[in-house]
Amino acid sequence: MKEDYNEDEKYDGRDPVMLFVSDLNGLNFQAVTPPDEFYIEYTLKPKTNSILIKTAIDSNNDKKFLADDETNFRSMKLNDPKMSKNIFDESLKDKLRMFQ
Repeated sequence: MKEDYNEDEKYDGRDPVMLFVSDLNGLNFQAVTPPDEFYIEYTLKPKTNSILIKTAIDSNNDKKFLADDETNFRSMKLNDPKMSKNIFDESLKDKLRMFQ
């Protein structure tokens, strides 16, 4: 799913990168990060059979993903692949923003 997030009439490296998963045969290909977040990296957590996903959020809504945008953390169970879930809820994020 490619989307011209920054509305410059082209899909390029300034638009979000998404993380996708599939089964071992390459079937059931699906996005596990949202189209408005920029995928950065993931870490495998074998004990919980899950991945921790780090993304960037366009927190100032300027249609750019820069170093001063917020970092987000998501998780997904490998035995139940679907859109990952935010680890921290918005109320906690709002409290943390007060310290900026």
